[in-house]
Amino acid sequence: MEEIAQNEPTEVAILRLNGYFKQFFWNNYLRNSMGNLYIQKNDLIKAGKLLYFKDDPSEMELEAIEKFKESCKNNKLRIFKELVNKSKLPRGIDMKMSSKIFWLILGIADEEGSLPIHVARWIWNYERIRNIEIKNNWVRQ
Repeated sequence: MEEIAQNEPTEVAILRLNGYFKQFFWNNYLRNSMGNLYIQKNDLIKAGKLLYFKDDPSEMELEAIEKFKESCKNNKLRIFKELVNKSKLPRGIDMKMSSKIFWLILGIADEEGSLPIHVARWIWNYERIRNIEIKNNWVRQ
């Protein structure tokens, strides 16, 4: 994946990495690579959406994240919908990303007064998948 991002023209790299993205939607490394390609393309909203969960973003990455949040009118429910709507089941989410998602969910509950049913369903699916992943990792050991 890194070779694609570094050796292909930006447009071609984005198209090729989108194929991986369909399979590895929650892979933070892939999200960050694609986000930086969108920065090169000067599409800060798409870049910010992909970089939203990044640890220690650069100044330009922070600007992209802010543009994305502004495009959602800084509404946490809209941000959540943009980030997870029509996404693959939440497989392979690392713990840092998981923590950021749940801080976002707490923000939704704060802003909305309660969690909308589709957010609660997403949490239920997340917990179900996470329990299966934990069980499978425990059995392998």
